[in-house]
Amino acid sequence: MKNGQIVSNGQTIQDARVRGIVIWFYVIAAIQLYTAYTAWQAGSDGLAAAGATFAVADLLIGIAFVVLAYFASKKHPWAFVAGLVLYVLRTIVNLMEFFNPVLLLMRAYLTFRMWQGLQACLAANRADQAMTALNQRRLVMPTSSPSATATSNDALPAPQPYRAASGLSLSDVPSQPWRPSLQQSEPETP
Repeated sequence: MKNGQIVSNGQTIQDARVRGIVIWFYVIAAIQLYTAYTAWQAGSDGLAAAGATFAVADLLIGIAFVVLAYFASKKHPWAFVAGLVLYVLRTIVNLMEFFNPVLLLMRAYLTFRMWQGLQACLAANRADQAMTALNQRRLVMPTSSPSATATSNDALPAPQPYRAASGLSLSDVPSQPWRPSLQQSEPETP
């Protein structure tokens, strides 16, 4: 199957790829909400204020990713770009807090998946635009059937047999087409 082919239910391959990658937005939202919960529960009295600040930030980022997932599923490229920027910024802030190579690899993978989602979204939008342009250029043949013309209000005159201008009938017309003679120099006048 190539790009633009219909998979099922009128959905193209690009649409299926976009929907498959939008799931990662929900995964990121779940991770952010879990991080917000652990930040809220962590720390002593002095660290509780910092933990609450990080918890609120992670909660807002998690909600933002749910909203971005909705718009990304509708194939809006800006949702993928906003998700990439927001997630990269959150990764940088997380690296400033502490360095965890496993967490860094996981965030790099999720960033890569969002990049793939952006590419799939752009390809799906190009395919949709191409199909729209193709449908606009498609010629529609007029439909006319004998039953449709019989039921119309404007009755057409009955076809008449062929008559030559001089009153000759069809049997008087020669079967061979007229060809000019090379020997004639002047046209004949009637």
